Amino acid sequence: MTPAELSGAVRPEAELTNLLRWHGGRHMPIGPGFEVVVVPKLLADQAVKMISPMDADPVGAVAALADDGWAFFVPEESYGPGWPDRTRSLGYGSTIELPQTPGMPQAAHGARWVRWRGDGRFYTAPLLLQFALAAVRGGRPLTA
Repeated sequence: MTPAELSGAVRPEAELTNLLRWHGGRHMPIGPGFEVVVVPKLLADQAVKMISPMDADPVGAVAALADDGWAFFVPEESYGPGWPDRTRSLGYGSTIELPQTPGMPQAAHGARWVRWRGDGRFYTAPLLLQFALAAVRGGRPLTA
């Protein structure tokens, strides 16, 4: 498949987990088939604590970036009903500097894995993340 054919399509999690391993400690291109949402650390930590206890834990791989944001990997076009203020959505064509793959020496840039799913889970459920972020901010869920 070409990048244009993959755009808008969710890629298999096993393929994307391998992509994380391949790019560990380096810059990784975003997409096609997935996006990254960067959330301030304190807000992200509270949201993860809220939704992690749910059945079938909906939180996938999460990287703590050098700029103090946490990066969540979500399916492409996961923007509705909307991400709250102070979050950044990185789409196809952007890059992200990943932490080193677990078990390898840490990279000098300071990124680390907050969550690395040994079961190969890559994606975080975007709607649950959006609602949790709205809840921990004390606001109502966002609408389009």
